[in-house]
This record gives sequence, structure tokens and C-alpha cells, in this order.
Amino acid sequence: MFVEVDGAWRLLDEPSAFEMTPGGCRWLYRHAGGLLAVAAWAATDCHELGLTVDVVEGEPVRLLVTSHLALGGDDGAEPKPARITRDGDAVVVHAVPDTDVGWRFPEGWFRIDPEEGTAIERVGGDELLFTDGRSRNQPYVVIVTGPARRAAFRGGDAIAVAVRVA
Repeated sequence: MFVEVDGAWRLLDEPSAFEMTPGGCRWLYRHAGGLLAVAAWAATDCHELGLTVDVVEGEPVRLLVTSHLALGGDDGAEPKPARITRDGDAVVVHAVPDTDVGWRFPEGWFRIDPEEGTAIERVGGDELLFTDGRSRNQPYVVIVTGPARRAAFRGGDAIAVAVRVA
């Protein structure tokens, strides 16, 4: 994940503090402009993952959230771009043909839903990671949010099992 600080994207790298519980973890990032809290969790009663970013101190921020996808039993090493569409506010990642997942689940997909109040400015693949805007055919889904004090995403049971047959 990257955060926009002073007009430039900064990678959230080593946190100022880290907390882990049986259901999730939280990272705190102190920077010159304030403090961010990033939390990731997994539900214990259903197949759901979540990610939240809160501005604890400072001005609203834009986020560039990336997810490196393992699309075919390759741990994400194969140069195959993700197939991404939108369903309303949701981001839908489809199984890629000619991969292990694509052969087993040709109609498979999972979705990432922003929670209320999370504004998405752009969605794409790895092209959003490079200043020249050109894809390197890497398996990434990238979400750029609008400036906010909070951004949150949830993925239903489809994420926990990697694909869901539609």
C-alpha cells in the first residue's frame, strides 16, 4: 500500500508499531504529516477479509492499494495480467484463461467491495504502478482512493477461497 504525501506516493514500509490478534493485525505509521492506522482482519464465522486505513492524525490522504495475485499455482510469478471489471462500486477480479485457476474455474471470480464512504478514483492493473502508465503484464489489481480520513474494503467468501464460480 502507498499513501500520497506532499503530492508523491510513499510506500508504507516498516511500521512505527505493530499489533497482532487471532483475528487480524494492525500497523501504525507515523509520518511527518500525521499518523495512519492500517488494520487487516479475517472473520472467524464466515469467509471474509477486511482492510481499513484510518487517518488518526493529520489531513485526509489518497491511497494506492495493490494486491499481487497468484493466478495459477505460480505464487504470482507468471507475467499474466489480472482481468478486472467493475460492478457498481465493487472491483471484480476474474479467473485468467490459460492458468491453473482459469482451467479449474473458467467462470471464477472474486470481488472487493469498498465500504460506505470509501471513494475509488481509479482501478486497474500493474500499469497504475509505473510512472509511464505502461503495463509490465504483472498480476496486480490496483485501487486508487480519493482523499479521505478513512478507507475500508471487504471481500466476501469468494476471496477466502481465491475464486468463486458465478
